[in-house]
Amino acid sequence: MGLLRDLAGELKLPVLINIHNVTEAKEYTDRIVGMRYSRIIFDDVPAQLDQAAMDAIYSGSPHADRSGAPVAAQ
Repeated sequence: MGLLRDLAGELKLPVLINIHNVTEAKEYTDRIVGMRYSRIIFDDVPAQLDQAAMDAIYSGSPHADRSGAPVAAQ
C-alpha cells in the first residue's frame, strides 16, 4: 500500500481502491468514501471517520440480496 501511495504521489496520479480494512484505509488514504446499499454514507478525510459513521456503514442484521445469496449485514 505504501508503494502504491508513493508512486501515485510521484506520478501525480489519482488512485481508487476498494478496501474493507478500516485501519489500513485510515493509514494510507487521503479520503474515504463509505457506502451501504449503493448509497454514500460517508465521504471525508480519514480523521473524520468516527464510530457513528462506522455504525451507519457496517451495522445491521444478516439478510439475503436479490439473488438469494447471503450478505454480511443489512
